[in-house]
Amino acid sequence: MQKEQKKAVDKLNDLVQICNDGRKGYLDAAENVEDGNLKTIFRSAGQQRTELAAQLQNEITKLGGAPAHEGDTQGVLHRIWMDVRSAFAGNDNEAVLKEVERGEETAVEHYSEAIDTLEVPEYLKDTLRQQQSKIQQTLNEVRKIKSTVAS
Repeated sequence: MQKEQKKAVDKLNDLVQICNDGRKGYLDAAENVEDGNLKTIFRSAGQQRTELAAQLQNEITKLGGAPAHEGDTQGVLHRIWMDVRSAFAGNDNEAVLKEVERGEETAVEHYSEAIDTLEVPEYLKDTLRQQQSKIQQTLNEVRKIKSTVAS
C-alpha cells in the first residue's frame, strides 16, 4: 500500500472509531436520560453513527485497507463520551447535553482535518463532507435543545 493510501486508511479508521465512540455514547445517553424527546434524539444519532461507520469501513476496503472494528482503538472521543456518562450521575440533562456537544464538536474537527489533509478521490471527500454535515446537524440540534434547557 502506498504511503498516502496508508495515511488515508489510518485517518478513515480514526473516523470509524469516532463514529463508534459516538454511537456508544449516544446509546448510553438514551438509556440514562428520562426526557422522551432526548431519548429519541440520542437513539437516532446513535443509529446514524452506526451507518456512518459502516460507510467508512466500506471505503477503507475499497482503498485496499483493513477497516477498524469496534474496540480496535481508544481515542479522545472515548474519553469525552466517558464524561457524558459521568454527567448521568447527577441526572442533569444540561450537563449531558454539554458533554454531547463537546463530543460532536470534536468529531466535526476530526472530519475537517481529514477533508483538508487527505489525498483521496474527490468522491470520498464528498462522502466525508456529507458525513460531517450530518454530525453538524446533530450538533446544531443539541445546541438548540441545550439553550432551551438552560433557560
